[in-house]
Amino acid sequence: MRLLAIPLALAAALSACSSLTDPEVAELPEITVGTDAPETAPESTTSTTEAPVVLEPTPQAPTPAGALADYGARLAATAVAGPVETACGTIAVAAVGPTDPGIVDSRDAPTADLHDLRWNGEAWEPTISPLAEVLWDDSTGNGLIGYGLRGVAIGLVDGTEVIRLASRSVYEGRGDTLIERLGSDCTWQPVSVAYPCGVDLGAFEGYSTDDGLALEPVSPAWDYYEPGADPSCHRDGAHLLSWDASIAMLRAKSIDGVWCGGRTYAPGLERPVRMCAEAPVVTAIQQALADAGQQLSVDGMFGPGTQGAIIAHQQASGLKVTGTITEALENMLLGPADGGGDF
Repeated sequence: MRLLAIPLALAAALSACSSLTDPEVAELPEITVGTDAPETAPESTTSTTEAPVVLEPTPQAPTPAGALADYGARLAATAVAGPVETACGTIAVAAVGPTDPGIVDSRDAPTADLHDLRWNGEAWEPTISPLAEVLWDDSTGNGLIGYGLRGVAIGLVDGTEVIRLASRSVYEGRGDTLIERLGSDCTWQPVSVAYPCGVDLGAFEGYSTDDGLALEPVSPAWDYYEPGADPSCHRDGAHLLSWDASIAMLRAKSIDGVWCGGRTYAPGLERPVRMCAEAPVVTAIQQALADAGQQLSVDGMFGPGTQGAIIAHQQASGLKVTGTITEALENMLLGPADGGGDF
């Protein structure tokens, strides 16, 4: 056998080529052969799903209106009204208890209560005012509750005055309305109403309308003393409330904007002389009031301006405030009547 001799130069070249690394080969993974190689765990065919995260809803802060509805439902209130934003905070009112008065057989019988509600930011805080106590009679074993509470209303009058109304039923009597104004000390104070026929006459039903708080006369005072009489100053239906700062009381005008139901002239006048009258005595009273410093027209027609001047003079002079021309007012302004002349 003949051996081929490889030149030294060619051998050196082959040796240099064998030391070069192929980049594609270098990226292949290294394979280890032998029984000591670690086993590769088989891939799992079962998928694992994590439980979803359930977020609890953030509790919503109670709203005054929502909490008021809950308050009324919880106490089975006859009525709730409000809320109203005032300088004294957020206020509402509720009527709780019987709507009608009557005879009861227990000293602990529930009475009609008026709940004055003030919002503290989280809940309503009540101040409870019973309208009547149980008047117990040991001899009969029965008691009497004199008032029921049929409804309530609360609102702003003229955008500034906070007024609340509580319509009451009266045992063996005519229903009426408790009328109160929120004072600067944030307490409720009774307030008078100048109705066209006079101040605080008879009983009124109070309620809220789309136009504001209103009163409706349900048993006017003249029904008691003049059966069948219906003064021209009287109008049926709702009377909207407004605030008259000059006399510090509410004024009530028919919801259609008309003050009077008619007009009474001198021959038909009776004392007291009420709004909507036209007579010489009205002219004389107007002139006397103007001379005393009241601002009003002297025209012989008894309108709301004359009524306001009469009320202001009665307040200032200590007379009973009626908003009508009474004998006491005539005597003060005109002197004692001599029995003659045209009334």
